Order: sequence, then C-alpha cells, then structure tokens
Amino acid sequence: MSREYTRRHNGHRIRIPVPDRLKEKKIQEVRICPMYGGRYFKIQYGYLENPEPVKTLPDRVLAIDLGLDNLAACVTNTGTSFLMDGRKPKSINQYWNKRKARLQSIAA
Repeated sequence: MSREYTRRHNGHRIRIPVPDRLKEKKIQEVRICPMYGGRYFKIQYGYLENPEPVKTLPDRVLAIDLGLDNLAACVTNTGTSFLMDGRKPKSINQYWNKRKARLQSIAA
C-alpha cells in the first residue's frame, strides 16, 4: 500500500482472495483494473499452464502468405486454397489512425 493510503485509512490492509481453482497454480501476475471510475475493481490473475499436446498430421500442411488487401493467402498440400479479405480491417485501421491524428492535433 502507498503511504498516503496507509495514512488515510489508519493502516488498514486490503486482502485479495485467490480463487480455489488457482490455489495449485503458480501465479505470475495480478492486475487490478478499476471499473466505473474506480468504484469497483476487477482482478485478473496471470499464471503458467502446461500446454496441451496437439495432434498433428505431418502429411498435411498449410502455407500462409500475409498481405494487405488480401490479409492472408492460404494453400494446403492437398490442393485447397483460399483468400482472407483484408480490406475491411485495413479500412477500420485507417479510420482509427485518422481519428487518432485528429484528436492528437486537438490535444497538442
């Protein structure tokens, strides 16, 4: 706790309970996120977990070529191919950058 908090609240300590499902886990990070202007707090726990084994088939592969207008061009060794359209995310990103630049020019 900060010294100011300790001084204001007569040394009262805040205890954050750990959920039962995380008792055996090794917690690496605890994030306290204020909600509704600091009236409530959401607590997020970050922990290590062993990855689950994934079944793979070595005779089936997928090649992905990333781009802009076509977000991804994908081809498999079985002869299947498909394109993922990237124009919509690109448009959203351009609008975001435009709006951010306008707000930054007002703030400066």
